[in-house]
Amino acid sequence: QTGTVTFTEGDPVAPIDKATITLLDENGQPAESVDAKSPEGKVVGTFTVDKDTSVVTFTPTDKSYSGDVVPVKVQAKDAN
Repeated sequence: QTGTVTFTEGDPVAPIDKATITLLDENGQPAESVDAKSPEGKVVGTFTVDKDTSVVTFTPTDKSYSGDVVPVKVQAKDAN
């Protein structure tokens, strides 16, 4: 599954730099990939982000899992 990251733009003088979009791990630290977990905490896949397209991809590792996945957090910097 995939989804495109969108941000609410702030001041047009300081636009968001989409090349800085990154995933955050559960400790709030930047990461190349993040474990995707069920609400109970079981790892059921991974999240990755394509910085060129702003697309976040969920890749399941537990093919038998069916249910919700805790959303991943992303961040980006603005021109300031």
